[in-house]
Amino acid sequence: MSLNRGTSIGKPKVFIDYVQYLRAVGAVANFFGNDNTNNRNAWDMNPSRTVNLSEDNECQVLFGISQDNSVSDFLNTANYFAILGHDSQPSNFSLSFGGSNDAINLNVYAPRIALADYSGYHIFNIKKSVSNNDRYKVINEDPCNIGCYSIGRIFTFPNAPDLSVDFKLTHDGIKRKRTIGGSDITDINHYQTPDWVGRRPWTASNDNETNYKFTGYNGRRSWKVKFSYLDHTDTMPIDTNESFLLDGYLPDNAISLNVMPDKLNIVSHFLSLTMNGNLKFIFQPNEDEDQFSLCLLDKNSTTIKQVAHKTYEVSFTFVETY
Repeated sequence: MSLNRGTSIGKPKVFIDYVQYLRAVGAVANFFGNDNTNNRNAWDMNPSRTVNLSEDNECQVLFGISQDNSVSDFLNTANYFAILGHDSQPSNFSLSFGGSNDAINLNVYAPRIALADYSGYHIFNIKKSVSNNDRYKVINEDPCNIGCYSIGRIFTFPNAPDLSVDFKLTHDGIKRKRTIGGSDITDINHYQTPDWVGRRPWTASNDNETNYKFTGYNGRRSWKVKFSYLDHTDTMPIDTNESFLLDGYLPDNAISLNVMPDKLNIVSHFLSLTMNGNLKFIFQPNEDEDQFSLCLLDKNSTTIKQVAHKTYEVSFTFVETY
């Protein structure tokens, strides 16, 4: 069962995967655990490829903090953990940071109707900080299948976009041609997102036979949105210094810079961490609805236009990726 309510746009969120980003910049040192191949695949943000995990399997990703101590501080700023596709229960999984075996509390963010025995997908809110954090570790108690794990930071846009929003449904895997005789021939290479561990993406159920394989939506979704009258502090970083990703508009009573600032901005904490939308991220068009999509941005560059003193506008097209 799912709480998806269509394609409405409200105040959107993006869930930015830290492992992808740190892997792209060369900060991932190793993947290891009971099965090194499966452990590597478990962190690749490809939930349509099923990963088989044995009993008490440890999926660990180790980061090179000895080369850059700021990576440890960065890892501690993660505030979500997701299992994209699984045939188990949330209680089967535990997450820890660094060398600690202390499990982090996993508070369900979505799906909001999910009971303890629901399978399909889960996104959790997390909060944890450990000294010398050099790894993320996930243990599954019982054997299970997953699509992938994702851990990172939620970026909430400062406000809803302008009312003029273009939603597009594209069937780019379907080609049609007309023969010399006038008949139309349709070739279907693909028509929908691939299944996640035997069920449609972004669905959850306590019934393994209800997988929505044939009744889920088809086509590739995209949303073209524009944000107007954005404040400088919501859009731009203070500067582009050495602590760019950790820097920001900290509250006056902040005593440490080794935390993600309360005031995040689009350039530092969305565009930079996804390399201008070229790394996959989870897009939630409306924070009040359990509607999600795995997305990329459609362009390699983003133009932010200043329309008044310290006031900006910017447009994005979020395109569903498989």
